[in-house]
Amino acid sequence: MTKKNERYLILAIVACLFISGVYINYKNKKALSCLKANASYTNATVVRFNEIAKFMDASIVYDFKVGAKKYTGDKTYSQINKFKGDAFIGQTFLVVYSNKDPRNNQILITEDDYMQFRMQYPDTLLWTKKYFFD
Repeated sequence: MTKKNERYLILAIVACLFISGVYINYKNKKALSCLKANASYTNATVVRFNEIAKFMDASIVYDFKVGAKKYTGDKTYSQINKFKGDAFIGQTFLVVYSNKDPRNNQILITEDDYMQFRMQYPDTLLWTKKYFFD
């Protein structure tokens, strides 16, 4: 492969990554907009804590019910202390879900989560702050 072809290949890969990022961002914003427009609330219980990558992101997996149907959601946090994440297992938190499609949901744990939905952060969750990095 010539240097010119290598450059075109690298440029094509970068372009694909950029377009993928724009598409994912658009899709996430659309889902959040739909969630806000059709918001319903219930409680969710954390069932698992997954470390995604060493010293990087971790996700909290939670279950909640709408009527008789059980749903599972997960939320990735980059600022969580991965060595203490198991403290969330079994804890109950508020979850916002779309009443049109409950698979579109988000657990509310941090102040940022609550601010995203223009809700006041409850004092009862202050204990969680010690598990997150600033």
